[in-house]
Amino acid sequence: MSQFVQIYRDAENGEMGIRILDENGDVVETSPQVRLSLVELQHATQVDEFPIEAILRRVHFTDASDGSKKRCYGLFTIPEDGAEDDGHNSDEEDLRIGGGGGCTLMRVMSYHQDAADGDYLVCRPPDGDEGGEDDVFVAVEPQLQSAIVNQTMPDGSMWGYSAYTQFSQGRIATQSGGAAAVLTEYISPPFLAGDYVPVFACGNTGVTVDEGQSVHHPR
Repeated sequence: MSQFVQIYRDAENGEMGIRILDENGDVVETSPQVRLSLVELQHATQVDEFPIEAILRRVHFTDASDGSKKRCYGLFTIPEDGAEDDGHNSDEEDLRIGGGGGCTLMRVMSYHQDAADGDYLVCRPPDGDEGGEDDVFVAVEPQLQSAIVNQTMPDGSMWGYSAYTQFSQGRIATQSGGAAAVLTEYISPPFLAGDYVPVFACGNTGVTVDEGQSVHHPR
């Protein structure tokens, strides 16, 4: 079946766009479309003397997967102060750009101990959905992972460790050698539900979660 690309103008709605038509001249609704709407720019804020207009601008950002610096071009208005909610945010309209260099304070919901796949927290972003839809997985830092079963300290002493318990966030440390000792060590400060931790985007935490979602890094 033949298809055609159409550039159209909708004067009534203040739009122009590009779409695909079939051989009968009907819009192929399942095909991608490009739509430019001047009406949607009504919520943009004029910055200094610059007019409100969307042009191709070069965007610099940090790749969340590896922390590398990258850039691309996109159709954007001039950046404006977004500290206050303008009342027109929506999942369809807003694009939130962040990367490996960013940090967000998130509320700890729970701590999970998994010596095989890595210990992690479940955290909730500011204003996150109370039903948990916005919760993220946050890897516990490498030095506090239950996967560490032994270490040699700077003074040469050797210690073996049990896994951290999920309930107490503690583990048994046993020193080997002549001056053997057995200690109970606790994560300090502990990861308490309701506390806030700074969370960084990180693509190589080494922690996996069954749900397959991205795992970030705290503190």
